[in-house]
Amino acid sequence: YSTPLEASFVFLEGEETTGKKVRINVSSAVLQKMPYFQARMSDRWQETNETLLLKLPDGCTTAALVRLFERLHFPSGELACLDLGVALQLVQLASMLVAENDALVPELEYTLRAAIRSRTDVENMEKFLARCDPPSCIKRLASSFGSESMCGKVSNDQITELLKNVSKSGDETAAEIVQKVMTQRHRKGAEAVASSAVSFKVALSFATHRQTGFYKLLSLTSCFILAYPENFGTLASLMISSARATDALHGPFKNLFDACFVKDGIQPSSKELQGLMSAIKVNGVVSMLKLNQLNQAFVKLVERAPADEKNALCDALVGFPSADVVQIVTTEMLGKLPDPLRQRLCLVLLPNAHMLSTESKTILLAEVSKEDDGDDEEIAFRPKRRRA
Repeated sequence: YSTPLEASFVFLEGEETTGKKVRINVSSAVLQKMPYFQARMSDRWQETNETLLLKLPDGCTTAALVRLFERLHFPSGELACLDLGVALQLVQLASMLVAENDALVPELEYTLRAAIRSRTDVENMEKFLARCDPPSCIKRLASSFGSESMCGKVSNDQITELLKNVSKSGDETAAEIVQKVMTQRHRKGAEAVASSAVSFKVALSFATHRQTGFYKLLSLTSCFILAYPENFGTLASLMISSARATDALHGPFKNLFDACFVKDGIQPSSKELQGLMSAIKVNGVVSMLKLNQLNQAFVKLVERAPADEKNALCDALVGFPSADVVQIVTTEMLGKLPDPLRQRLCLVLLPNAHMLSTESKTILLAEVSKEDDGDDEEIAFRPKRRRA
């Protein structure tokens, strides 16, 4: 079967230790991939087509069982943000039902890591996992919280100071230390990630484009955003406001633009993109979008963006000076925009039509021609006759 929905469905009844039950329709294609059910779904069972019974382990709820099978029926989807209790129940069910090499296992590891926000959460996780035999990657995750290395003892103030000094000095070793420390600290969960985001904000607020290592600070920031896209809105705009010059922005922002709206990339919201474009305009670095490779990356970003985000980007461009927009918008962008957005940009381009490429002039002329009423008679400007 190409998808679980194309296979036949069977009834699965899950029962908690409290006696609470749930009866759900499950694709046979999903069940046959689970070692737990492979033997039970024999030819003899298929002849009777009886309801499959599943006794849930202590601490697992029918709600978690439903959530697990919802995810398994849609392999291209992903688990939403879950609280720690639900994430742990999914791990316990997966260790019981799912194969060790199933693609769901690494996703559960990521979900569990994101749900851990404090030392108390770590202790609760360790107690819960002691009751089951979790997949090896989950065991490694749990053990990574156990023994605290030197990186785990580095304070937030020290990280902030280190980032400031990276910008001042441009030292390669200092930048590498930042990456290693943050990588280990972030294993502690969302709280540690949020602390690192604050450190980046403070460092960027003190940095200037004249500092030797400013480009390194921007590169570290862009890598952090790609790993934790929830920080795009604040950090990307701060990168712009601290730069106030285009040279250092090229590489970091090309990486960000290339990662937007692609598979396994980042998905900034229309509000976040509006904030970024506003920062570009307010800080006088519109020319960054004219740079060759960065311009190409921006054009591709606009092309890939969903409708709302595409509207936000075009709205921002409409607010830029016409002479700048002429050097940002390409024939490729104009040709692929929906009609209403293309018309809005053409209105901005019109005063500087002489600066456009031949192909873009053709598109602009076609938009202007749409306003014609069908009268092909040449317009002549004649002098008025004198009154007698």
